[in-house]
Amino acid sequence: MFSLPPTSFLDLALQAGISALKTRTVSEKNSLQRSPFLTEEFETLSRNLPYSSQSQSSIVCRILGKVMDDVNPPMALPNGQVYSQQGLMTIVSNGQVKCPVTGETFPYERATKVFVL
Repeated sequence: MFSLPPTSFLDLALQAGISALKTRTVSEKNSLQRSPFLTEEFETLSRNLPYSSQSQSSIVCRILGKVMDDVNPPMALPNGQVYSQQGLMTIVSNGQVKCPVTGETFPYERATKVFVL
């Protein structure tokens, strides 16, 4: 009637928000996270909505093959090559770091922490 859509704008906005937040992990009953999707009302609303496409990636050090994190942060050499802090410590000699990729040598103090969002 009068060109109104069959679904209200409130329903469309709710569905968009719910499907953006709905992930397989959050929707599981045994999840440790407190989620509104675990309530009966939201389960009813979100039942036919798709799961959000979210991925989680990690950065791996080329020297050690270990994941870089807050305990083993990524460090950038002045030439732009990035390695883990622990990886750089294994190749430091007399306070100098020789880049495994380019062969350039830098003082260890010139390596800077990299922050990834």
